[in-house]
Amino acid sequence: MHFKEVERQEMEIAYWLHCIDGFGAVTTRKLVQVAGSCKAVYNMSDNRLKSVLRPAQLTEFIAAKKSKDPVRLYD
Repeated sequence: MHFKEVERQEMEIAYWLHCIDGFGAVTTRKLVQVAGSCKAVYNMSDNRLKSVLRPAQLTEFIAAKKSKDPVRLYD
């Protein structure tokens, strides 16, 4: 994958994370620190997410993953 494509994916998923109810800069930063990148956060298992997120945040994350496409949301 080309660098610009990777960069765009990271921006799309960062924006997607920002749009999840209950997520702010601190939560997003914690997730990225644990996973290593926004894309890795998007692909994290529920068990790994549980170690970082509160139950309500986990519910919102799962719901957003089912209903909000990061590419469409960003465009």
